[in-house]
Amino acid sequence: MERLVWAGAQDGRAHLRDVLPVSIVADTCAFRPAVMAALAQEGRAWRVVFENGSLEATTAAVRADLAVTAWLAGTVPSDLQILPPGAGLPELPLFAINLHVPGHVPSPAVQGFIAHVRDGMTRAWTRAD
Repeated sequence: MERLVWAGAQDGRAHLRDVLPVSIVADTCAFRPAVMAALAQEGRAWRVVFENGSLEATTAAVRADLAVTAWLAGTVPSDLQILPPGAGLPELPLFAINLHVPGHVPSPAVQGFIAHVRDGMTRAWTRAD
């Protein structure tokens, strides 16, 4: 389990706008319902300003202080800022990422893919920020 957090530009001001500009990677993002529910529960006005399916493009929009986004704490790029609880944004929930593998011994290609995904997630979570 890892905390979903708000991320913004270093010393950014996007989170201070009356209508919170939000960038979400895609409308199918697993975090979207939790983010929208937290904002609604808080009564915070918001609008999606950027949504295109690309992590790199979302990062660029946030880096340029055009929006804030929500990511797992361990995956926030080091050049972005995790916005603290006092930033005026609602707390976001914990999330678990699960990799389900078949009960039988998978093919070598599938084993390689599983190792690649696990390695990538491990590096993201153990990266020093």
